[in-house]
Amino acid sequence: MSMKTCENIHKELINCITGDDSLIFVSNTFKEFKTDFERVAESYCLLRNYNLLPNFSYKNNRKKSSAASERHRNDGNRAFVQKDDMSAMYHYTRAIGFASPGSKEISIAFANRSAVTYSLGDFTDAIRDIDRALLGDYPDHLKFKLWERRGKAFLELKNFLEAQTSFENAFIWLTKSKLDEDKRNIVKTQLASLLQQSHGDFKTDNVQITALPQLTLGPNPNLQSGSNAIEVEYSSSMGRHIVAKVDISPGDVLAVEKPYSSVPLPSSYFFFCFYCHKRCHSLLPCFHCTLVFFCDEKCRTNCWEESHSIECNILPSLLMLGCDKLELLALRVLIKATEKGSKLNQLATSLSEIESFDKPSRKGFIDNVYFSDSYKSIHNLEGNTDLRNVSYLFGRSLFAACILHILDVNTNFFQKGSVDKVFVQRKLQELEEEGNLRWDKVFAGGLILKYLQSMASNAHEISEMRLIPGNETKTESSEIGSAAYSLLSLINHSCDPNVVRHSYFGSTVVLRAIQVIKRGEQIFDNYGFHHATHSKDERHSHLRSQYLFTCQCIACIENWPLYGNLPDRIPIFLDRVDVSSLQESSKKFRNILYKIISSHDNDKLAEWLVFLYSHLKLLQDSVARPWKEYSECQEAIKQCLSLQANHYVYKACPLTLMELRDDDIGVSPF
Repeated sequence: MSMKTCENIHKELINCITGDDSLIFVSNTFKEFKTDFERVAESYCLLRNYNLLPNFSYKNNRKKSSAASERHRNDGNRAFVQKDDMSAMYHYTRAIGFASPGSKEISIAFANRSAVTYSLGDFTDAIRDIDRALLGDYPDHLKFKLWERRGKAFLELKNFLEAQTSFENAFIWLTKSKLDEDKRNIVKTQLASLLQQSHGDFKTDNVQITALPQLTLGPNPNLQSGSNAIEVEYSSSMGRHIVAKVDISPGDVLAVEKPYSSVPLPSSYFFFCFYCHKRCHSLLPCFHCTLVFFCDEKCRTNCWEESHSIECNILPSLLMLGCDKLELLALRVLIKATEKGSKLNQLATSLSEIESFDKPSRKGFIDNVYFSDSYKSIHNLEGNTDLRNVSYLFGRSLFAACILHILDVNTNFFQKGSVDKVFVQRKLQELEEEGNLRWDKVFAGGLILKYLQSMASNAHEISEMRLIPGNETKTESSEIGSAAYSLLSLINHSCDPNVVRHSYFGSTVVLRAIQVIKRGEQIFDNYGFHHATHSKDERHSHLRSQYLFTCQCIACIENWPLYGNLPDRIPIFLDRVDVSSLQESSKKFRNILYKIISSHDNDKLAEWLVFLYSHLKLLQDSVARPWKEYSECQEAIKQCLSLQANHYVYKACPLTLMELRDDDIGVSPF
């Protein structure tokens, strides 16, 4: 039996309740509901009554399989021969995922993947996989090849001591090879030459570690992830928002925030860590399922303990149901907040305290501090429920009910905490009695629905800049995951934002000023619809649809043109402008802009940024906007910052997309 998507379930339910004249009744009932708990309880009962709850269990699906592992390994071999390295890496990673821990299959797949990463110049990744293969059940007669590759990788990293040890081991294992005497002598000669190269005078792993940028003016005592240059305020029109406490200059770091919860996009599963979301080409598999991989043992353990022990059995079902980033993120928030269900009861009893605040600007604060790692901050993010129509709420309620059912049937989430009705809210008891649902299921379902709404309004992307050698003008910012950041979520939108976000080390986000921001002015982010790339009508349509507001920023009020039509000939100068100094600075900007586009010289980034920040400030003080050079300077800054944050330079041809087999459940490899 194939599993229906939530979209199909929704359509079938509408047909059912239309057919027996229940549609108007359901619609009117939903209009009367005041809580998400009521909405989910009603939706769950409707699905149950019409036998539409998702009923296909994937609990025993996606088992480890030697046959599937071998098939992917063979596909990887073919891709590697054709020099399609990224496809080969994908298939070898899948082979590792399907192989049983400690098996010969997994050792061979690790070894094969090391050949790809070595070819791509990812030498540290190659060494990790080689060591895993050697520790496993890798055939003795082939080990000399791995030791040789290991030595070559260490040579590239200038670690001569490890290279020498590796080549010496290659000599030892060569005696167990199945090569004839002539071929063995050829290998001996090659190893002797390599061994000679390994007698260097120094040892280094040649690894550059990039530190996170530091907060300008230091940490804010009231904002866990914020700088002392910002603070939270409230107004009836703007809600909670962030303003400048002092004058802020371009480049100032205003926040460095780790997410409360985050998920990778399904398309990122095989190249990024499932937990921290760092790009990794030597991923470790989950011990149990075949879809999930981690950058190291620590992330694998942390993710299992925090959430994946619940997700592991149900992730394929959720993907088949149609869950994407927001649905998976909503579920992960629930799992983390309740400690995998064990503290569901405790969360229910403390809900009134979690939702309490002495004044609107302190909503979500604990003892006057806004913690990014606190559930209270996440719980109190705005979901805009009052602005959403019945159709939207009904559809989201059905999705929450389906997720809830899969969670209930295929995991022990609801078996960990004791059910104590003494502390359960009266409304939940009434829903339990009326709908024959346990209160804890109603409560968890209501929270899922709440997060589906709040994440739709507040989730932020985790991104990576990608570049192609030989075509330096070809860059793209790609979304690799979605995350719940409580501080960033307080920042309102502008089509002309004064800050920019970049992801570091996977999911940590750094927020910088990209305009001069005067004391008392509001900090504005961009929700994906910028005046330079989208027309006013497009922006307003998207923003109303997803975020339920109409933007009133200066770019909208004055209807600024798209980038290609921005004025660039005769500027309108502001008062007391030194035109000659501005012209000299603009000339230098043109020279640096050309270098940024044509070379991507990382050694010059810091130097270029210092100038670009000063030039942007000079332009803001000198020329009326909109002005093309101002936008170009901002984009140059973003490009430089991207090369300091999450980025990947393709060392081979761009990725080749492939059609996946049935067992890939529609998850794109790239």
